[in-house]
Amino acid sequence: MKYILILLLISSAATAQDTATVRNLPIMVRQLEYIASQLTNIDDDSLYQVYIDLRPKFRIKNPPTGNTLVTIDSIPTVELAALYNYCLSNSDGMGYGSQFKATIAAARAANSYLNRLCTAYELQWTERLIELRKNGRKLLTGKQ
Repeated sequence: MKYILILLLISSAATAQDTATVRNLPIMVRQLEYIASQLTNIDDDSLYQVYIDLRPKFRIKNPPTGNTLVTIDSIPTVELAALYNYCLSNSDGMGYGSQFKATIAAARAANSYLNRLCTAYELQWTERLIELRKNGRKLLTGKQ
């Protein structure tokens, strides 16, 4: 009986979804170029490791450019969600939020934890936009 229980635990652990990391994420080079400054923060070990892992793919004679897809072998789920938030919140990269959303769509579908984190960031920015519009309307109508 003990052996059956142990086998069941091992098989369920082997098939359980790994929500701590997202593996084999294809991403366009131009998106990586945009978020590269976030990857080089040496105070954030996990993102810095992604940077270290990506460098050899670019330090070759003909590095990938533009829309070429490069695979991120492994990135922590929380960090990927934070990068998505960076793309949503940074006005310097207008449009990168929606592009990044499309890039991580498959990862979000396969990882409910990542989807919850990204949805929370989207709601935060939607609420912020609504608040800014309300304040703007008050200013325009003189009803402060």
